[in-house]
Amino acid sequence: MCSSVTSSLLVLVLAAAPIQLASVGFTSVKVSKPLVASFEETFALRLSQDGKVRVTTRRDVVTMLGVERQRQLLGCADDSTSCLAELAGALGSEGVIVGEVAQVGRVLQLTLKVLSPTGRPLFSTLRRVKGEEAMLAELDAVALEAIGVLSTALRSPKVVEPEPVKPPDVVAKPAVSAPVGGWVIVAVGGAVALAGGIVQGFAVADFNQLSNHAANVDAPAALRDSGKLKQTLGLGMLGVGGAALIAGVVWLALGSPPVAPTAWVSPEASGFAFVGSW
Repeated sequence: MCSSVTSSLLVLVLAAAPIQLASVGFTSVKVSKPLVASFEETFALRLSQDGKVRVTTRRDVVTMLGVERQRQLLGCADDSTSCLAELAGALGSEGVIVGEVAQVGRVLQLTLKVLSPTGRPLFSTLRRVKGEEAMLAELDAVALEAIGVLSTALRSPKVVEPEPVKPPDVVAKPAVSAPVGGWVIVAVGGAVALAGGIVQGFAVADFNQLSNHAANVDAPAALRDSGKLKQTLGLGMLGVGGAALIAGVVWLALGSPPVAPTAWVSPEASGFAFVGSW
């Protein structure tokens, strides 16, 4: 988290810092050198006006180091562009401005490039105008265009990918073993269903005894009520046992406990009622 914030702040600081350029001078072809030097200073001034770009011209380099000191350090002649480019790189510039102003008939031709310290072109343009005044206006337009291109190439914000968030550790809850629980329910359901079947058999025997006219029954009413009770209990036990059997089989098949069946016997005016859910 801390490294991500630091990276974001660094990107913002770099984006706000002015672009450092160095101008190694405009060469001239059939144009007076003082006029070409004036074009160079005008272009550097237009680039630096809004604060997004800071330009160090050849005149600035000579002023800071002195002509004699420059010659001692670099062994440069006054017009050596390559030596001045090396000096600009040593000053920490992000780009080097190289230009040429040539007189072609009645037209002034401007060739201008901004190169990275490794020689990669960052900006280039070729313009032709008629007259010196038109050249000054053209330099203003080129400066605005160069600021936009260089800002995109050297100061475009880079997307900082956030650090991946590690998911929290999931603690698995202990689960009831499906095979053991399922077989227990199946066994209990089978026993209840078997008992219900036996009670139901007793009820059938009582009803058969009442239906047999040849049998001598001392208390037929009591035998009838007993048969109804046995029948109700038997059916109830069969229902609960069958539901338990089904629940146990489902548990074994799905591996998770189903809803437990519930059942009870409710007394009614005419006997008993079996109530349940499963």
